[in-house]
Amino acid sequence: MVPIARRLSEALAAALAVGILSIIVLFASACNLPVSPTLALPTSVHTPTAAASATPTPLLTATPVLTSGSLITLTLWFPEELAPSHWPGGVALAEQYQAFQEMYPNWRVVGVVKKATGPGGLLDYLQTTSRVVPAQMPDLVALDLQEVRIAAELGLLQPLDPLLPAEISGDLFLIADSYIISGGRQIALPYDIDIRFLAYDQGLINQPPLRWRDVLSNTWGYLFPFGEGDIGVVDAPLFQYYAAGGSLFDPEGRLAIDETILASVLRFYQQGLDVGAIHTATLTTTTLAECWEIYLGGGAPLTEASMARYLTDKPRLANTRYAPLPTLSGIAATIGQGWAWCLVTSVPQRQQAAVALLSWLMEEENLVARSQAAHRLPLRRSALAESVQDDQLTAFVAELLERTYLRPPLRDYPALASLWHTAVQDVLLGNAKPEQAAQEVATFVRSLREAQQAQSP
Repeated sequence: MVPIARRLSEALAAALAVGILSIIVLFASACNLPVSPTLALPTSVHTPTAAASATPTPLLTATPVLTSGSLITLTLWFPEELAPSHWPGGVALAEQYQAFQEMYPNWRVVGVVKKATGPGGLLDYLQTTSRVVPAQMPDLVALDLQEVRIAAELGLLQPLDPLLPAEISGDLFLIADSYIISGGRQIALPYDIDIRFLAYDQGLINQPPLRWRDVLSNTWGYLFPFGEGDIGVVDAPLFQYYAAGGSLFDPEGRLAIDETILASVLRFYQQGLDVGAIHTATLTTTTLAECWEIYLGGGAPLTEASMARYLTDKPRLANTRYAPLPTLSGIAATIGQGWAWCLVTSVPQRQQAAVALLSWLMEEENLVARSQAAHRLPLRRSALAESVQDDQLTAFVAELLERTYLRPPLRDYPALASLWHTAVQDVLLGNAKPEQAAQEVATFVRSLREAQQAQSP
């Protein structure tokens, strides 16, 4: 285990290197180095299903500037997960794109698959392209909900609220206002999400834990992933920090941390492992998928789980029940990861065509078809019940979606997440006390904030 102090200096150095990395990315783009291949969305796919039989919502514009006879090629950037070739869910999307092109024969939709997040990901390419070859910018881009606010602050996105039909914009789960920017402008259209919850075997557990004290008073072996993995393993403590009232920003919007709350989260994990309330596999599992397999194999009576995985396996889960993740106060909440469609083009004619496509994808029948195929949750309220097809589960999910946290909209989050991971691991392994580890994280946050301020113009 690498000591926290050493990880602190390494993480800070990595954060300071962001400017250098940006220069390298810009150079690569200017030299036309290979990028993700363009995917022309199919002109011939399976016969459209009933889900693609609805009529696109009319555009709400005072002065129409676009007709279906206009020759337009819409360019979309999206991750593999939202590609028409991706399975599951890809066939449903392909059919919907095909149906849209059949309704508007002079409009063509071209997709470009790119890495989801991180260096070389969608947001990075969007920023680089806007600087080097702005003419190659897409009309629409699908961004991780976490990155929408960053893209908006960089001036890469156009507001959607002047164009988006009110019946769609008024029918969305807010997800902590992740797609609303200052001034109340809607800057993105949330599409789908996967959320974390507690799955348990009702044959072994009568009452699932709702609070930290409930976890600590039993020796069930609460399981969540916290081995050496990607930043997703930090979602568990980040969620607990949020749910306990913590924030990563001060009232002025500057990076900050509450040492007391973080120390309490670390102490909860330490006590849980000490008394046998937390499963020992927590230190070696790296994904929710690994935890799910341990649970299904009978190796743990309860585990933090992915709703997408639960919906996939639901037909064979006779004894599995669901509950909110236990929190300090017992308030039901969750943490999730999802995608939102964002408008990039500023050309009025292209904007209207792009919003026509978004309105089509967000039609209830279309959204339900894709959500069911991909086992994802739609972020349009009216599509949730039919997508889930279980009244009790729908009510449970709807409650959690009203209190869903996301990873912070912070370009330096990977560096911060790495330090959080080290802090939790050190506490669980007895290499540091909770208060000491929390103080080290707070020191890094202060250093990072000072570095950011020094780099500001």
